[in-house]
Amino acid sequence: MIKPTAWADLKNDIAYYDLPKCASTSLIQALQSIPGTDWQEVPRNLEIAPRKSFTVVRNPYDRLVSLYENRVRSSDAPSGKAFRNRYELTKNASFGEFLTAILYSDRKTWDEHFEPQAGQIPMGITWYPFESLGEVWLRICWRFYGLKFKDAPALPHRAATRRKDWRDYYTDSFWLNTVYDLYRDDFERFGYRRER
Repeated sequence: MIKPTAWADLKNDIAYYDLPKCASTSLIQALQSIPGTDWQEVPRNLEIAPRKSFTVVRNPYDRLVSLYENRVRSSDAPSGKAFRNRYELTKNASFGEFLTAILYSDRKTWDEHFEPQAGQIPMGITWYPFESLGEVWLRICWRFYGLKFKDAPALPHRAATRRKDWRDYYTDSFWLNTVYDLYRDDFERFGYRRER
C-alpha cells in the first residue's frame, strides 16, 4: 500500500514526497521551521510531479536494514510491537528472519515501508540521495528557498538508529539477490549498485 499523502508548502507551491526510512521525519520538521512556509499534508499525486517537487531516496539494502533496526530490534513503541506481532517476530529475530517474514508475505498487505520507492513518487520529480543528507539539505534550502548555508535551519536527526554498516547484515548472496530482484526499479532508477 502506498502512503496516500505527501507534503506541500502551500505558500511557495513546493511539494515534498516523503518516503519511509529516508529521513522524512527530520526533513518535515526542518522544512516546517523555515520562515514563510506553510507545510501541510495533501493527497499524493503519482501521475505528474509538480514543477517544484522533490524527494529523498535511499539504497534499498540500507533502507531494509534501517527498518529492521527500527521496528524489530530497538522499538518498544506500540508501532514496533504491532509490527513484530504482525510478522510473528521477536526483538531477537535475525535479519534473515526479518527478511523472510517480510519478503515472503503477501505484497497486498505491505505498507509503504516495504513498497519500492520508485512506485511511490511521480516520474520527473527531483530526487536526492539519503547517503549525503547533510549536503542534500543545504541544496534543498538553496534551490527552493534561496537560503545560504549560514541561513539554513539545522536538520534534526530524528528517529535515528545506531547500527553497524548495512553490508554487515547481508551474510550471503541469496539475500542480496532477493532484495535486488524485488527492488530492481529502485536500483535502476536511482543508480544504486547491485551487490553480490
